[in-house]
Amino acid sequence: MKITHRFGRIREIAGGAALAMLAEIMFAIVGSLAVAPAAHAQIVPASLTHEAVPDSRIPSSVTLLPLPRIEPRKPVADAHKRLFFVMSAGVYAAAGLDMQETAFFRHRFREYDPLGKPLVGLSTPAYYAAAALFATGVNWLGWKMARSPRCHKIWWVPQVTSISGNVAGYSYTRGHRITN
Repeated sequence: MKITHRFGRIREIAGGAALAMLAEIMFAIVGSLAVAPAAHAQIVPASLTHEAVPDSRIPSSVTLLPLPRIEPRKPVADAHKRLFFVMSAGVYAAAGLDMQETAFFRHRFREYDPLGKPLVGLSTPAYYAAAALFATGVNWLGWKMARSPRCHKIWWVPQVTSISGNVAGYSYTRGHRITN
């Protein structure tokens, strides 16, 4: 067997010498396992014994008390139902304005919004369907947040954000018309 070093020198090792080196390595590994503490191999799991051995770390005189009952939170009252539906109509109206203006001028201007750029390239029916689906998702998120015990105070944020974003998009597109 030939072994090549980094510097290009070649050294030959006889086949017997390589086997002797391998045997020494195996002997060292087996010897180190034999010297390992035997106590680790003597541990028997408690599930395999027939009698339960008392554990000194667990106090036997302490009794466990039952967990306290936690009452479930009451559902949020539908106090703002009318406001929700008004804002929902606002989301659809603002989305409709933005969709109509963008669909009319989309071949004449460039979309800079990275979230809206893939939608502008769709066909007109698919564009309207995707925008209406997004508006429905925003309204559904607001509905779920209004009935959430944790987020019921900020349920209006998704709808207001969507309305303001669509109105801003509509006004930007309306303001940047290219006249022929």
